[in-house]
Amino acid sequence: QQLLDEYKTNQDEARIIYDPDLGWNLQPNYANENTGEFINSVGIRANQEYDLVPAGDTLRIALFGDSYTYDADVRNNEMWGQIIEETLLTKGIKAEVINFGVSGFGMDQAYLRWKIFGQNYTPDIVIFGFVLKDAQRNVNIFRQILNPDTGIPFTKPRFILENNRLKLVNYPTLPIDQIVSTLQNFHNSELSVYEYYYDERFSRIWWLNSKFLAVLSDILNPNVTEYIGDGIYVTADGKEQINMAREITKQFSEDVTNANSQFVVTYLPDRRTFKYLGKDTEKYPYLETYELLPELENSYVYFNAESAFESDGGIQWSSNNQSHYNYKMNLKIGNYLASQIINCIDSGECHLYRFEEHTFDTR
Repeated sequence: QQLLDEYKTNQDEARIIYDPDLGWNLQPNYANENTGEFINSVGIRANQEYDLVPAGDTLRIALFGDSYTYDADVRNNEMWGQIIEETLLTKGIKAEVINFGVSGFGMDQAYLRWKIFGQNYTPDIVIFGFVLKDAQRNVNIFRQILNPDTGIPFTKPRFILENNRLKLVNYPTLPIDQIVSTLQNFHNSELSVYEYYYDERFSRIWWLNSKFLAVLSDILNPNVTEYIGDGIYVTADGKEQINMAREITKQFSEDVTNANSQFVVTYLPDRRTFKYLGKDTEKYPYLETYELLPELENSYVYFNAESAFESDGGIQWSSNNQSHYNYKMNLKIGNYLASQIINCIDSGECHLYRFEEHTFDTR
């Protein structure tokens, strides 16, 4: 309730705003001189506006994903997407990169942002920035239940599989004035069936009023949920989130291809997995999701941003408070992805439908 009250009071200055289709979205015309974050008039992180139809001689690349795609913690001119654009230009390829990323998004929300909004901009290449923890978000509705420390108080839509087809629940998402009352009586809500992380920790069982008995219950039933830090609980088996990740990516790819765009999956290591680069992968957090990566690599055009750091054994985070990539990291990622895009175009693996009869390439 406190978070919602603060949002209502400061809504005009908020970077993240309520959105009935996506759960939350970016505030149009948001500007923060201190952080260097600027959002244009339609809610795209950019210092400029974009026409729906790209220029005939310009390769348009669209990025979709969470805060690692939005590129929190750096200024607009330091984003890895911006570095891709600049690097391609120096290589003789006129390109523009549009950043549709939004902090806190799951894979489902990234896909819906493409479907509802992003496809209108007719990109030639769609890059889906995939972070391992995004798979957990796919099966979550109330962000507070997955991550009690969140600063985002809204609910999100989620997909379920019905007759082997994706179907949306909590869509449109709960209005702001219904969120608290629904949580207070969540055991009676139809949404509780679809909240993957709603379990014994939240149930109305008399002996869970005792902290001792509640902790003892967690010890004796370790397979219900596992606490992995940062206020995040995950379930032990991970099967549903992996299945949803697989199906959402498949549908995302099909929709992009049907729109005559090239779909690309890009794996982006987050801080939690970053420290394991080049080490024993069995210790990776979100191990089940990590094991999905080879399948994605075999199924789609796939760029692994881990490779941007392998030559020098990784890079240190600039501070303990840094949660996302800094500018030095983005330079590596942007240059690596630009080279991958060039290789993909030159090899013919990336199909650019608009340029079948002429070229944007001045090399």
